[in-house]
Amino acid sequence: MKIIEDIYEYYPETVLGNKDTFPDFAIIRLDKLTKSLDDNHMEKISKPHLRGFFEISIGLDEPNLSYVNVGSAQFPSIARNIVFVSPVQPFSVIFNRLKEFIPGKGYILAFKPSVLTAKKRSFEIMNTFRFFNSYAFPQHILNSANIKPIVTIADNLYNEYNSNMPCSREIIGGYMEVLLHSFNRILKLVIDLPESGSGSCDYIAANFERKVIEGGNRVYTIARYAEELNVSTNYLSECVKKSTGRSAKQILLNHKLIIAKSLLQQPDKTISDVAYEMGFTETTNFTKFFKRMTGQTPNQFRASDI
Repeated sequence: MKIIEDIYEYYPETVLGNKDTFPDFAIIRLDKLTKSLDDNHMEKISKPHLRGFFEISIGLDEPNLSYVNVGSAQFPSIARNIVFVSPVQPFSVIFNRLKEFIPGKGYILAFKPSVLTAKKRSFEIMNTFRFFNSYAFPQHILNSANIKPIVTIADNLYNEYNSNMPCSREIIGGYMEVLLHSFNRILKLVIDLPESGSGSCDYIAANFERKVIEGGNRVYTIARYAEELNVSTNYLSECVKKSTGRSAKQILLNHKLIIAKSLLQQPDKTISDVAYEMGFTETTNFTKFFKRMTGQTPNQFRASDI
């Protein structure tokens, strides 16, 4: 799967600001982005891919019906929706065949951890701000009261990003911290993840997901992850359930499905290639797994329009 690391390589040049000052951050108005999309850009974002940065979409008005795919979730873009995407989640947007695009209202924010004032690694961001986790549903619909303060912060970020004033980078880092914590408050996802304390359930669950992600296209047994984390299989399962609300098995199956769909989107790979890369000894076992999870065979998935 293609990985695009550079924010300024990903979006049209006409909607971006000063790369020299902000190599790790961009905020784009949806109306400007809509007007700048050409066939090549739409083709690029319609294929599942990974980005080397976090993205937040704030859609105040979404007149162009499109389907957003984040990980294994698919949903339509609608008014007052917020979508969170982390660097570990395959992403794509499929637009309906419209004769013309109507400018939407809202913002796209793309950032790397280095822009934040409180320096964090990607792993720490995903566990301090749980809306970026792969087991959390990526889309949230806010009411008018909740979205108002979010828009105010986004307006300030946009104005600062385009101001070319001294200390803009520091101010943007501060605004981003406020924005992320505001989402935690509104979505009621505040947690207390300790910096240390390997016995904490949140800590163990967070490291479990990190190891799953670091495994690439291979997903292993719960017992193997427990051994790597120096805990018992039962304790790992208990911690993951307590911290995430989902079982360790569910998280592994979801991650395995994400990998499978991502590999199947690559036309140069045969079904046997995909099965082998994922660690299946027989292609038929992979086909059974995929149909059990999706109701479709791998070939039917490849043939589907969306």
